[in-house]
Amino acid sequence: MKTTYLHMHPESLTDRMFMTQNSYTHVLVIALTSVSDRSRYEFCRKLVSDHLRYLMCWGVFAEVWEDSADDVICDNPESVSTSVVTTCHPDEMLEEVCWFAKYAALTASDEPRSLLILEISEVSEYAGVAEIVRADRSTVFDA
Repeated sequence: MKTTYLHMHPESLTDRMFMTQNSYTHVLVIALTSVSDRSRYEFCRKLVSDHLRYLMCWGVFAEVWEDSADDVICDNPESVSTSVVTTCHPDEMLEEVCWFAKYAALTASDEPRSLLILEISEVSEYAGVAEIVRADRSTVFDA
């Protein structure tokens, strides 16, 4: 499974290059910084339209990320041909959520899988999770 860790500054969340070049079936959002409702919704819309199957959210803003994804799914039911699972884990250990994202978050169409661990923060605080799941580290979109 392709696994990538990416840190994004909140202001670069809708970066057009990222939005057009990447597609992931599983995404773990480490939500440490507030972003606008519109940016969050548009990012979730992009993920769902690009074959997202499982969205896991962790951090201070985990619940609003899960809500945005659920809103996208409910607003566009005809655009989603298969189900999307959303989960929120604000009180769990990040290492456990990362392990789950990499090894246990399976859906009915679990192959091939690609996992993005996306940290949204002013400054990268959890880059060490890349080693936990043996992810490629990408800093192309760091601000």
